[in-house]
Amino acid sequence: MKKFVKYFLITIVLLFSISYAIVIYNFKPISEETKSYINANFSYKEIFFFSTVGFGKENGTDLLIHRFIVDTITFKIIGHPTNDQKRFLLKSIDTINSVLIHNRLVYSLDTNAKTSITIRFWNDFEMKSHFPDRHWSMARGYILSKKVNGPVLEEMEVVIIIDKPSITKLKSTIIQEITQVLGIFNDSEFEPKTVFSDYNQDTSFGPMDLACVKILYNSGLQPGVMQYTFEDALGITDERSIKEQTKSKKSIFEFN
Repeated sequence: MKKFVKYFLITIVLLFSISYAIVIYNFKPISEETKSYINANFSYKEIFFFSTVGFGKENGTDLLIHRFIVDTITFKIIGHPTNDQKRFLLKSIDTINSVLIHNRLVYSLDTNAKTSITIRFWNDFEMKSHFPDRHWSMARGYILSKKVNGPVLEEMEVVIIIDKPSITKLKSTIIQEITQVLGIFNDSEFEPKTVFSDYNQDTSFGPMDLACVKILYNSGLQPGVMQYTFEDALGITDERSIKEQTKSKKSIFEFN
């Protein structure tokens, strides 16, 4: 019995040590340069809004920064987009590129090429046929992880459902999904104008949206930074966060 207890305690200690080591290994602090850049270039409201949409995934619990780390984020378009839908997508990506400093989204005409992002314009039947486990009848757009390295995004897929929504909703879905696939996965109903809302159906970026892209990609934030680390460093109080996040509604349109 004593021998069993001894081995049991040793096992518990080893498991605790391994878990602790994993946490320490994956912990990413915020550098003083990143903190200074964010404080100098963004308001408290913009920083707070980023903290509500920029951590973890909509249906996940890790609450980490996720993003691409390559300078050139390539993408290809496949499926059945109309010329108008394709133009709107490329115009939206041009807007994103206009605020990026260190990274750039680059369009690949080769549909067989390996790209960071694949954007599929599919009808609902095609989505159901290819991804039956992810299909949801109410969904207008999907973000699918194809290849990730922990919090580092390597290959992602966007699916836009083209045979259901109105033109306004379709454009709203396009602009939302192409922004969220960069790592800003969560929805928010806090702002009156934001592409992260499933209810406003905005077809152009709001100031908060572009601020979130700039914070994520221009400030030096590293994949793996935890939400509480970010909020502690930038002075986002728990009380304010809890109060404001309760205003967000659960999406009835998206299933990312």
